[in-house]
Amino acid sequence: MPSLPDPSSGPSPPLALQAVEETVPPNRAAAARAADGQVFLELRRKVQESELLSASTERLLQKIRFSGRLSIVVQNGRVFKTGYEEGYFHRKNDLGAFNT
Repeated sequence: MPSLPDPSSGPSPPLALQAVEETVPPNRAAAARAADGQVFLELRRKVQESELLSASTERLLQKIRFSGRLSIVVQNGRVFKTGYEEGYFHRKNDLGAFNT
């Protein structure tokens, strides 16, 4: 028969919480957080280095000499909505930063 908790040790967590804590080792939770952090860093690197589009999409944009804005809306890790806006650059000078 299990012993009752010692009241002098303070309140004990609910039984459901105790069961969850016992089933998930702390090192596994820390490893999962570290893996999530690595995935986020890789996503951030791809955004900063403009590696979001596939090579075939980039070729299509170059072929039609597209100048504009592409929009991608992501919800819960899935592409939710996409769009484009032509004529975003109004003056020839606006492309100066990209013509290196």
